[in-house]
Amino acid sequence: MKGFMMEKLIALWKKTSFTGVIGVSLLCLESSCHESSRPPENKILPSVNVRVSEVTHGGATHLSRVSGVVEGEKDARINSRVQARVESVRVRTGQLVRKGDLLLKLSGRAVSDRVAAARARFDDAHGRFLRVDALYQKKEASRQEWDEARARDLMASADYSAAKNALSMTRITAPFSGRVALRNVRVGDVVSPGFLLAEVLREGNLRVTANIPEHLAGDMVPGTRLAFRVKVNGTTRDLPATVHSVSPRSDPGTHTVLLRADLGGVPGLRPGSYGVLLLPSGKESGALVPKSAVIDHDGIREVFVVENGMAELRFIRTGHLKASPAHGGPFVEVLSGLNPGEKVVTFHDGELMNQSPVHVLGES
Repeated sequence: MKGFMMEKLIALWKKTSFTGVIGVSLLCLESSCHESSRPPENKILPSVNVRVSEVTHGGATHLSRVSGVVEGEKDARINSRVQARVESVRVRTGQLVRKGDLLLKLSGRAVSDRVAAARARFDDAHGRFLRVDALYQKKEASRQEWDEARARDLMASADYSAAKNALSMTRITAPFSGRVALRNVRVGDVVSPGFLLAEVLREGNLRVTANIPEHLAGDMVPGTRLAFRVKVNGTTRDLPATVHSVSPRSDPGTHTVLLRADLGGVPGLRPGSYGVLLLPSGKESGALVPKSAVIDHDGIREVFVVENGMAELRFIRTGHLKASPAHGGPFVEVLSGLNPGEKVVTFHDGELMNQSPVHVLGES
């Protein structure tokens, strides 16, 4: 008997169409997903205040994403210009400094010896020149002797000036007021010419730099307005960025062009932060909704559509992120699930669920 029943079940399963199985599976998936958006049975939902945006059509600009890094509008990389030992360090990373403040001091013993030797040579050459010059004025020395003494005097003077200049390079000061971004040495370290000692950033205005594809560089000119997506104090924001400069040279290895865009002052944003620069890369048509209207549940995207005073949960299929010349951006292209003219929720001040009654702010 048990064997007969098992054969019946197997036969029934074999007769079930693939489409039927998929349909049942999708039905189960739909019934199990987004349970939090469905109201409990026999419960009257409170009215929720919402703001809406009408689904638009056409005039969309496709946005390409390019990684960018935040930089200070002005920064200074301070390198050693002499061979010396670090004698003292007066600052720490992150410290605010004023223009002319002493950052660190290098040992000046070797340089001081050089200054002393150069001074001795200069005193000797200059004294000799004065004696020859006095004789030359009395016509007791030849012009050739005067020229040779003068040449030695000038050479010794130049060496002495260079030695004094080298001595001044042992005192490393801030080139402008700002914040120490890097302190690269400790007391006792030996540094040589070209070694990076410290970095100072001027606080205030920031920039973003990015290597953009060369085929997009043609549309980028100073003054072009873009959007830069970056985390600020833990929150992802789209900051306005204005193109400052575009390099006239393309990198032959990566086929990219260096672009710099001004961000202005952004409290909480630090130089060195990474983000995404959104670049327009061609126009397309299609249904558009504000990015703030789209809810993403692990890759399943949905929106709330307002109809007859109720919020209806609607599943959608999305395309690219875009900017609309008429409405700004960013907008999301909707491939299916919405029709132009429908109104989607972009903001709500309470818990919004499927079939929640809503009051549209700004409407009577």
